[in-house]
Amino acid sequence: MDCRFGPSRLGRIWTSGIHLLAGALAVTLPVWWIAPAWALVAASAYLGWRGLHGHGQLRAPGDGTLWLEHGGGEALIQPLPGTLVTTLLIVLRYRQAGGARSLVLWPDSAPAEPLRHLRIWLRWRPRPGE
Repeated sequence: MDCRFGPSRLGRIWTSGIHLLAGALAVTLPVWWIAPAWALVAASAYLGWRGLHGHGQLRAPGDGTLWLEHGGGEALIQPLPGTLVTTLLIVLRYRQAGGARSLVLWPDSAPAEPLRHLRIWLRWRPRPGE
């Protein structure tokens, strides 16, 4: 199973909308909280927007392992129990050499068939200790 993924328009739209709402709500705060709230919203928007531009590939060769090619090279990853798999969204929490990370895949992040195979693999993979 190979799943090439890229940036998502849906992810950008949702992230932008949420941050616009947060900025609008910041206006309703008391005067002394407006500037810190906007600074927090701006920092969150910047970090969120920066994370939406990733390209890469997930590969499950059939031996129960999952490999992530993202940026520099390919690395073996271990999905964590907090992984969310739904029809419209995959939030892959995984452990890599540097610690725990997350990868969000929207329906338009990759072609439909590879995303379907990835959802099936994540739902039915052997759990640790089984």
